[in-house]
Amino acid sequence: MKLQHLLSTFFIAAVLSVTLLSGPCTASFVSSNKITLENGGMSWDYEECITDREAIFFRELIDRETGNNDSFVNAWEIRNMELELRGRLEKSIEKKPDVKLEGSSETVKVRDVEFWLSDEALGTVSKSSPLTNTASVTYNFEEEGVEEEEEGEASTEIGNEIGNEIGTEAGNETGNETSTQTRIWFLGTPDSEVTIFLPPGYDVNGTEGLEDKNEEFEDSRVILKGSFGPEGEITLWFSENKSYETAALSEVLTGDEVMENETISIEEPEPEETLAAAGFFENFLGRLCLSPKV
Repeated sequence: MKLQHLLSTFFIAAVLSVTLLSGPCTASFVSSNKITLENGGMSWDYEECITDREAIFFRELIDRETGNNDSFVNAWEIRNMELELRGRLEKSIEKKPDVKLEGSSETVKVRDVEFWLSDEALGTVSKSSPLTNTASVTYNFEEEGVEEEEEGEASTEIGNEIGNEIGTEAGNETGNETSTQTRIWFLGTPDSEVTIFLPPGYDVNGTEGLEDKNEEFEDSRVILKGSFGPEGEITLWFSENKSYETAALSEVLTGDEVMENETISIEEPEPEETLAAAGFFENFLGRLCLSPKV
């Protein structure tokens, strides 16, 4: 999510129309990203702090572009600017996608875009206090061709076709079991900080473009911390942790009902039910595993 580029472009356009500050506009941006991957989609939360003279200029921009140009920023003007920037951000992502799975954005659909300006923007435009603006984009991961299948045919053929496209061998095999991995790519602001949360039960196999990488583990999630490199691109490879899957199943089978020695009838779900209950990554990786799910 290149919010800095979006705001910078907006700044430059305003400078070309009316010179409000002496000298060129080189906005002081300090940005950070929080990317949370789930089985069915992801969210990308973006925070950016504007400081010094550029904070004054941004207040003047709000007042002039979406207000009445009276040197005072009110809540109505802030709301108008939020809607303006939300629309620009949505169009920017549509024109140049910032998330891709296996090199394609076709299965990544933007579900919602939000944009919030700092309350610090309220008041006289001459205030120089920092402004922290935030944006959030949520995405759905969809399987191409699945909607066209008749109910009950979550098709092995379609699964294999998609699997061949976005699933690859991780390169380590144990017996007849082959691990698979998914590749996801992000386009962000160069040199900005980023925190990436993997889906629960997934391991990172490799990264590219993530500088100063630090890996942590919390609540069954691998958490990657670092920053986007000068190119503003990060590629991440990850795969399901089979030991986590087995442990989760074991926990279900040793619940209270089992401990009380009650007889439990477990009906094996139909294939389509299994696919509906599973998440996006689990579906893909499950289809690619040679050994059946337990």
